[in-house]
Amino acid sequence: MADYVPNGDQQIGRDILQNLARELTAEWKPLARKLGISEGALYNLEQDHTRNNQETKYQMLLAWRQNQGAGATRANLIEALRHPDVQRADLADSLKK
Repeated sequence: MADYVPNGDQQIGRDILQNLARELTAEWKPLARKLGISEGALYNLEQDHTRNNQETKYQMLLAWRQNQGAGATRANLIEALRHPDVQRADLADSLKK
């Protein structure tokens, strides 16, 4: 069961996604998979943004938000960040604030 998150049902704004993209490192691909981004979409994102890894991560987060619609909530992102394959509880905690 996911932790209680104040405003956990709220969608996440672009500024938060940009900050998150800056903080993500090698775990961005496992995070993308936990968020339901397909391998084909990951490949396309990498090809489209070969010179800017931060932009690739940002575009991945935007794709998640667009694909999930109302399901792209703060609570769902926090749960994915805490997943054992991602292990970014620090970023999950920063989203609770």
